[in-house]
Amino acid sequence: MSILTKVTPGSPYWRLSAFYFFNCAVLGTMLPYWMLFMQSLDYSAWQIGQLTSLQMVTAIVAPYVWGEICDRASSRIRVIQLGNLFAVVSFAGAFFCFNSYWALVAVLCMSAFCWQGLNAQFELITLSHLANKPERYGRIRLWGSGGFLTAVWAVGQIVEQYSVDYLPYIVLGLLCVLWLVTLVNQGPPTLPVSSRLQGNTESLWKQSALWGLLFIFFLVNFSHGSYYGFYSLLLKEQGISAAVTGNLWTVGVASEIAVFALMPWLMRHFSLRTLLLLSLALTTVRWLGMASQSGSVVELTLLQLLHGISFSAVHTIAVLLFKQVASTRDQGKAQALYSAVCIGAGQASGVALGGYLWAYSSSVAFYFSALAALASLVVVFILMRRVGNIQYRTT
Repeated sequence: MSILTKVTPGSPYWRLSAFYFFNCAVLGTMLPYWMLFMQSLDYSAWQIGQLTSLQMVTAIVAPYVWGEICDRASSRIRVIQLGNLFAVVSFAGAFFCFNSYWALVAVLCMSAFCWQGLNAQFELITLSHLANKPERYGRIRLWGSGGFLTAVWAVGQIVEQYSVDYLPYIVLGLLCVLWLVTLVNQGPPTLPVSSRLQGNTESLWKQSALWGLLFIFFLVNFSHGSYYGFYSLLLKEQGISAAVTGNLWTVGVASEIAVFALMPWLMRHFSLRTLLLLSLALTTVRWLGMASQSGSVVELTLLQLLHGISFSAVHTIAVLLFKQVASTRDQGKAQALYSAVCIGAGQASGVALGGYLWAYSSSVAFYFSALAALASLVVVFILMRRVGNIQYRTT
């Protein structure tokens, strides 16, 4: 079997894959380069940092708001389509606000609220189409990593050879394409009555497994804070060139793609619990390695290869487990909680504490990351064996 999801006429897989590709392409354009564009408008580092912080807050609040809306709406995909249209319109407003800081902050946060806030709801659309083959999720999601990598490289070339002034036009174009992709996607297939009646009917907030999952995946995302916030700074302090730094980030994204592609095979041979324990153990090893590394490019490359485990494997397992703890009416809220609490709040607080610890030592920051990952491993090992109705076998 090909490592990529097979696409056939009428198959929803190409539409699902296209959404992840262009969604992450927008992120791959904004994340590395938007600060450069803000700097070109003569905004200060403090103003740029404030905008980044407000967007992080948006990423925490938005998923749950959209989850509530989608769970109450008659069509989840229609909400996603409308929300992405609002993202395009909001971002277009930025072209009229480049010289007005707070107006620019408002339209960018509104665009992020509509664009990033709905990602968790599309995860449900994907899982619904996969039906009884959830192991295929990784082979669809890997296209997102491919989109991110493509955008980082292509936009980097444009910025270097031409000007960063083209960046807003690129982002707007990608958001338009993303919206068009949502229009060709379809809602979940209609299930037989017997299938719709299956699953957990207990209130989401009464699920003991929910609280355990929130704690586990908050900790592992928290542990990534020092990496996402300060990895490039660490390399610069060690005298590693910008070109090599870019190559090391590329290795990490390539590792993401490889592990996403391998997840179906891994899930056929190992339980989700076994894979999660292994992933958290290797994540702990990764941060310990970052804390003690000597600056060798070979050593750093090997550590970057673990990014596929600490991100791709953990994310895939999280999406599948959060789906299990919710009834049909609460599916949107469950995925939104994962996105808001674990990813949004987890990474934001990890970056914040990582910055504080960085003042003492980069090693201290990564040792603390390792401690957080180890704590998540302990919780899985001790508490998550028989919690709730979680099934760790997908086949």
